[in-house]
Amino acid sequence: MENYGALKLGLDENQSLLMKHHGYYREAIRDRFWYDDPQPVRFGALGPPQAEIDLAAMTLVVDKDQCNEHGYWLPHPDLRPHIVRQAANNVDRLKPLADGTAGNPGFAHFHSAFDASLAAYEINDTVRLGRDLYPGGALSIVKATYLDQIGTNMLADRPVEPPAERRRTSPLAGRTCRELDTLDNGRLKPLDDCIQANTIGVATVAVDRDNRIIARFRKANGVGSRPDLPQKRLGAMPEGWHCFSSGVLEWSDIAEAAAEASAEKFCAGLMEGMRREIWYETGFARDSDEYSIVPYAFARELKRPGKPQFFFLTKFHRMRAEDVCACVEESYRASRIREAGEYGAPEQTGLQKVARLLLRSWRPPPGFWIIEPKGRSGLDQAMLRRISDEGHEDQTLTYELYGALYLLRNQDISSFFGER
Repeated sequence: MENYGALKLGLDENQSLLMKHHGYYREAIRDRFWYDDPQPVRFGALGPPQAEIDLAAMTLVVDKDQCNEHGYWLPHPDLRPHIVRQAANNVDRLKPLADGTAGNPGFAHFHSAFDASLAAYEINDTVRLGRDLYPGGALSIVKATYLDQIGTNMLADRPVEPPAERRRTSPLAGRTCRELDTLDNGRLKPLDDCIQANTIGVATVAVDRDNRIIARFRKANGVGSRPDLPQKRLGAMPEGWHCFSSGVLEWSDIAEAAAEASAEKFCAGLMEGMRREIWYETGFARDSDEYSIVPYAFARELKRPGKPQFFFLTKFHRMRAEDVCACVEESYRASRIREAGEYGAPEQTGLQKVARLLLRSWRPPPGFWIIEPKGRSGLDQAMLRRISDEGHEDQTLTYELYGALYLLRNQDISSFFGER
């Protein structure tokens, strides 16, 4: 139980940090739900029928006042050198480009001049959400980059250092992004008052034909690396049982929607971005007919303070969970998974390995956990708390999986897909 104890300690430390800064959410934080007030969402007919927010019915606006002539987000002038510095000092958070792979063609046109060496890394164009969601409201977006997320939401507890000539007069000097984007009562500021990148994330829970939940073990990159290296601190907790797939929405997913100011195409782009992440992390093709996806919620994280997240439910209508796990395992062995380094299997004792061998006829491969809710209502709060307390194979849930399941508790998920 040594690993499990270390992970629980990490959860406790994070919870203490959140309680210190975000007292407004104290009850949710104690309940391990580390998100701002969640909102059920649907994309037209897709998703919870009762959701008041229909993203497809909103107006899509690209906020040109918030970007430079090349279309990239313009942070507060005193924040720009801070983002540049954090990006240069945290290169281990970036993925080196493969030989012959072109980097971001817009690198020279970002809001600031970043260290030229960063051009050798994968830096995706992402989507900044600049306004809160309201029924019938406007979706305000602008193109940002992954470097902007690193310099703000991901490292939100580092004091901002403005340019030398502004350190005495800047309202940002010496304050953290978390402090700057939080109200005095601990509540997150509205998106249109925030200085951080607040780039959109996507995450999905997967269920099989019998609505059994498929969790995967999130494992930090860099086998054998020191635990204090930046690559050990992923966006999610470094290790733990995680969502089926998660990632960042890319501008290319919604470029057509932005050009045409189409909220419907923006919804389609969100779905395509989620399918891309499933493909990258599991090997199931983007156009696979083995599964379908629906959105079910939107929330903003507290750990990466204010980062927007759309939650999806992925349903394998014909496949059993064991078969889904076996397909992912086979894709991994055949090197068909592009982002294989983000998932793995938890460390096991000798007795655990023997038990797995003896029970292999019905247990999924290492690194997978099949959670079996009872009844049509799926998980209830008591069961969710129990599986979080007990963990699985001496490991606990990431806060992202816990949050995703928390938002699904007591839901008849079959109704999301029009099933009876």
